[in-house]
Amino acid sequence: MEERTVFNTRIETALRSEGSMWAESFARRRCLVPARGFYESHATETVPSERTGRPVKRQYAFAAPDGAPLLLAGVHDRGRFSLVTTEPNAAVAPVHNRMPLALEPGEAALWLRGVYEPLLDRGAVRLTARPER
Repeated sequence: MEERTVFNTRIETALRSEGSMWAESFARRRCLVPARGFYESHATETVPSERTGRPVKRQYAFAAPDGAPLLLAGVHDRGRFSLVTTEPNAAVAPVHNRMPLALEPGEAALWLRGVYEPLLDRGAVRLTARPER
C-alpha cells in the first residue's frame, strides 16, 4: 500500500484521536525544527505569477521580529516527518487559517516532554509578516 505524504499535522486532531496516524509519534517521537521563518499563502490575495502571468496566491514570509531562529514543533515516524500546526495568532490570521506550532525559547522542553496544554495558545508568539514580491 502506498503511503501518502503528510506535510502538516493538526495538533487538535492528533491529541483527541487515538487512531491518528501520528498518535504514536506524539507519544514518543516529537522533534524540533529550527527555521529562519515560514511561509503561508494568503487565502484570497493574488499576484501575477512571474513564470506564467496567471494569478497565484500571494506568499507571506513570517519570522521572529529580531531575526532569531524559530523552533517549530514536529513529529516523525519511519522516515516520515510532519510539522505540527495550530490555530493562527494575530500575525498569521489575516493571511492563513493555520500556522506551524512555533515555540518560544523556553517552550522547547515542554514540547519534547509531551506537555501540550501550555502550547495550544500561540497568541504571545511574536511574528512579523512580509508579503513576497
